[in-house]
Amino acid sequence: RVAKPYYLCEEETALLDSCASSGQQVSTARKGERLEVLEGPRLETTTEVTRARGRATKDGQVGWVLFKDHSGRCFFELQDLLICRGGVALTDNFDIGACKAIRKLEVGETLQSLEEPRQDESRSLTRIKVRALNDGKEGWATSQGNQGTLYVVETNKHFTCAESVDLEASPGKALRRLEVGEGFELLQDPTVELRQGKRFARGRCSSGQPGEGWF
Repeated sequence: RVAKPYYLCEEETALLDSCASSGQQVSTARKGERLEVLEGPRLETTTEVTRARGRATKDGQVGWVLFKDHSGRCFFELQDLLICRGGVALTDNFDIGACKAIRKLEVGETLQSLEEPRQDESRSLTRIKVRALNDGKEGWATSQGNQGTLYVVETNKHFTCAESVDLEASPGKALRRLEVGEGFELLQDPTVELRQGKRFARGRCSSGQPGEGWF
């Protein structure tokens, strides 16, 4: 007769309802508890995840985040923002012939649209009312010049954290936790990576306490 294999819990361990990291916790094995192996060990299925490198708006820290998990759930939402692509004046009036400059918008500044773009037919310009996010200044800027040059455009690089997720210097090395509502600017387009499955076994607590699941 072959002796049943056991594992000894060196720390409190979650017992899951399936052989997957995404499984739901059904019980907990306490530190020092023995777990009788009922099935396995075996590797969970290798999955595809999407990671992205970017900058946290809150403190400027740069790192990697899990952008989408294996189920396709995205942890970030695209912000409806504009970005300045060419130095242009922020003015107090739509009419550039009768306005005063508030300040110059710098390349790379992020802006919030306050009104739909309007055409200045007499000058063949497109103007838009915006708020600068770095100092809250509001005014009008030329988004497209009379030669077709684009000064203010939509951006697809700025996101809001929809679910708390780790900001990592490298895989498994967390810098800190991004909280819900934090801004995150992409520095590289998201990339798909294969994530090797973890090794799981199904077991039950030997102490007689209710508890059975994958760990």
